[in-house]
Amino acid sequence: MTTISNTGSNRKVGRSIALEAGKALNKDRTVFLIPVFSFFLHIVVGLLAVVVWILCIPFMDTNANGTTIVNTTIGIVFYLLLAFVNVGTQATVMAMANQVYEGKNPSIRESFGLVLKHSGSLSGLAILEGTVGIILRALQRAGGENPILRVIFSLISFIVGMAWAVATYFAIPFIIFKDQGSLTSIKSSALLVKEKWGAALRVNVVVGALMVLGFLASLGGVIGGVALALTGVSNGDTNQFKISGGLAIVGISLILFIAMLLINSTLMAYVRVALFRYATGQKIEGFDTSNLDNAFVLSKAKNILS
Repeated sequence: MTTISNTGSNRKVGRSIALEAGKALNKDRTVFLIPVFSFFLHIVVGLLAVVVWILCIPFMDTNANGTTIVNTTIGIVFYLLLAFVNVGTQATVMAMANQVYEGKNPSIRESFGLVLKHSGSLSGLAILEGTVGIILRALQRAGGENPILRVIFSLISFIVGMAWAVATYFAIPFIIFKDQGSLTSIKSSALLVKEKWGAALRVNVVVGALMVLGFLASLGGVIGGVALALTGVSNGDTNQFKISGGLAIVGISLILFIAMLLINSTLMAYVRVALFRYATGQKIEGFDTSNLDNAFVLSKAKNILS
């Protein structure tokens, strides 16, 4: 039978793995240039979508279904472009993480070169990611104005989205490190997660909880800043100190939230590569794997058969 770690150690596994990945990430902070560049690419894609929509106004004004056609087309292209950006960003960061775990000095140029080498399979995965995103979006709206149906379809969308995220957890590593195609990588990823899902699940829960706390703190800062700025213009009086202070708090809160998102996505890329290397029997240079020894537990079905 498979030995499963005790409850006390299980609680520490996710935090320990996240901390070890954080140490590896801290060895070369130039990796943060990648998610920052990706963030600006998101803005560019968004601006392009707005510009194209504005240019299509004459078409929408002269065609009965023009608005629906334009919005649907722009939405599909927007989702697919963002999927390409997201997959490319994750793959590049993971390539850098892999270099660190191999004891090398990470290089953005080499990492991006590895991504270009597997651009075909990564593009296929991006198309699948974008398509699933579009389907999930459509599911959320499938209930129309009926509140009960909206809740039901939103729940279905959530479950399908979670299943997809779990199944594709190791898809990118299989593509760039094992030279697999997009569909094969998803099958391999799903199989690996099914057999050894414990560590990945715990780390995501831990980091996810920290992200929720960070989001709430940022939201509190935004609300507090807006409230302070509004008090500066109440009763017909203008208090520049309160207005400036409130706007500054809002700006700082938004910047911190964006920084948290970038750090979280980068950290999770390092975590996924560490888990992937461990699960596939590869060494992880400079990574304390003592918690990983009990982190990967087999699924219930596997335990029953063992």
